[in-house]
Amino acid sequence: MLGLVAAAWLPQPPAHASPAPTVRAAASSQVVATAPLVDCATESPLVGFPCNQDTPPDTQYAVGPTAAVEMTNGSVSMWAHSDQTPFGSLISRVSEESFFGSIFGAAPGSFVFTDPNLLYDSASGRWFASGLVFDNASQQEFVLLIVSQTSDPTGTWNKFQLNPKAGVLRDQEKIGVSDDKVALSWDEFTSATSPPAGVVLVIRKSDLLAGTAPASFLFGPDASRPFPLAVRSLSPTTTQLVVYNNADPQVTENKGAPTLGVMEFTGTPPNVSMVEFDPAIQGRAMGPAASQPGGAPGIQTNEDRLLSASWQNGTLWVAGNAGCTFPPDTTDHSCLGLVQATTSASGVVVTQDTALGQPGVDSYFPALTMDPSGDVVVVATESSSSSPASVVTFAEPVGASFGPPSVIQAGLGHYCNSSCLAPGETAVRWGDYSAAAVDPLNPARLFVAGEYDASATDQLDWGTPPPTPTPTPTPTPPASPGYWFVASDGGIFSFGSAGFFGSTEATPLNQPIVAMAVTPTRNGYWLVARDGGIFSFGDAPFLGSTGAIHLNQPIVAMATTPSGRGYWLVAADGGIFGFGDAGFFGSTGGSHLNQPIVGMASTPTGQGYWLVARDGGIFSCTHLNQPIVGVSTTPTGHGYRFVAADGGMFTFGDAGFFGSAGGSHLNQPIVGMAAPDAGGYWLVAADGGIFSFGDAGFLGSTGGTHLNRPIVGMTG
Repeated sequence: MLGLVAAAWLPQPPAHASPAPTVRAAASSQVVATAPLVDCATESPLVGFPCNQDTPPDTQYAVGPTAAVEMTNGSVSMWAHSDQTPFGSLISRVSEESFFGSIFGAAPGSFVFTDPNLLYDSASGRWFASGLVFDNASQQEFVLLIVSQTSDPTGTWNKFQLNPKAGVLRDQEKIGVSDDKVALSWDEFTSATSPPAGVVLVIRKSDLLAGTAPASFLFGPDASRPFPLAVRSLSPTTTQLVVYNNADPQVTENKGAPTLGVMEFTGTPPNVSMVEFDPAIQGRAMGPAASQPGGAPGIQTNEDRLLSASWQNGTLWVAGNAGCTFPPDTTDHSCLGLVQATTSASGVVVTQDTALGQPGVDSYFPALTMDPSGDVVVVATESSSSSPASVVTFAEPVGASFGPPSVIQAGLGHYCNSSCLAPGETAVRWGDYSAAAVDPLNPARLFVAGEYDASATDQLDWGTPPPTPTPTPTPTPPASPGYWFVASDGGIFSFGSAGFFGSTEATPLNQPIVAMAVTPTRNGYWLVARDGGIFSFGDAPFLGSTGAIHLNQPIVAMATTPSGRGYWLVAADGGIFGFGDAGFFGSTGGSHLNQPIVGMASTPTGQGYWLVARDGGIFSCTHLNQPIVGVSTTPTGHGYRFVAADGGMFTFGDAGFFGSAGGSHLNQPIVGMAAPDAGGYWLVAADGGIFSFGDAGFLGSTGGTHLNRPIVGMTG
């Protein structure tokens, strides 16, 4: 076991970071703990080995509603966790064999455990942990899977002994999860010289939760698909993804060219089918051993298999080790190979294929996860001939590029010496993976775990430092000097920086367009028709519609989630229809309304929304000269404005009043509004006339233009 884990509470990356080149800049921040959370002196008595004989940690870290759990190849540690105290007191720490053995009822020393894997599944409220186990009595190896019976990891666990075999060596089993399936993936070797053969075991999730003998589907062993990695799904799906690096000719390129292998398992075990997509990516070759300062032995970076993969709302991210050369440096170094792709029924499309690294530095063993907005965070170890092995993170907000790394825990010396070298080896072993997890109590809060060198004087020391948590900052949206109008035939009119991405003006519509919404990147938009039919343009994904559903009342408005991967439709009776990652938080569909719903807006967190009725709903007890026709919210989510058909404004909370058209003669009634920031807003009339207030500048209108159909809404 080597220099280990920095369990860090990461702030959410800013909504729009400045783009950065693939060759990274220097570290921008640093956290160094004053005392280790776990160190060699703590763990050695548990495992019974001195540090130079301990195994690599294979760091795992996951967070549930009441506890955080760290697993290594030597120990299992649990800490109390709450929303207010993310790093609480230590609950327990035992050896890995004691933890798994006590659950399995094994006699001490009868089983040998290795390669732990761990996750907390928010969808089921359960913990899943696995390991590879060698039974000394039967001389067989099997995969051990345990599943907690509640969300409390200190309670009882269900245990499953899976796929026992003799005469094979298995390596790096990984857990993936979807709505109804759990997948375990690993490699099998029949001899020391045999090629790796990939295996995937797809298990019925409901059986695991119930503690009954699970129905399963076995794929492999398949030497043409080595090093498979089960994907962890962060949003609802019944498709279980498994990925593998099919881009290294020294291992395999079963398509004759470098690709990302994406296997999709569908159906209910044991009746499962698999279809594979193989989008092209850059070649992936293994990097060299990583440098350390002081002439210490290098650190093994092992292989270029994929090590971490997460999927959310149609976006797939994968990461693994690779070899790179970054000019002007002509020396090959270990780097991080990352691929982003979109998945749909029609296939998998790679949207980003990059390597993170910099001249003279080695980066290795990444893990990644996403927050609900789709921002991705990557954790890895980094070292060089002048810098000890340290834990670093990289963040890429949606619509931006990876920025410079942050040092979560700086290394303090160099790790190990010749006493750590295995016979015939010139580089020391390091753990095979890091960990990244989402906090179920606050999904915008992410945790990472990675290895570092923990002592400036003890070459055999490693540690687990607890950094001080920092609050998640509220992203500041950029000014949006532009706006769009949409007419009832779907004609689009764009002004200022608002781009044109398409329209339905020439498309026969079953029902007229009633509203539009823009994506967070402002590179696309949705139009919604009266029957709930959705038309998506630019980078706006189609996530579903009510076009084929019988509605009690017509759709009148829509709002999007912060990630841009979900939207709500609202009907005139307040019925809510959510798609993608848009959750249901209530409706007025079964309530008696004095006046119909005419608009909606979502909170900045995406965890709520407002509905407004034609008479101002429950928010107004004022007599209205004209009905309410639009609503907008402030960036904080602590205020909102209504606009009436005569341009009268009604403000609440921290929504400022900057003027109205209530006393103006209007050629056509007001039909909508938009706000670029907290300091102003626009109103739009049915003829496209614009009335701007506060810092919302006038950028153009269709007030003097002949329109085929009236304007019905705007966004900005």
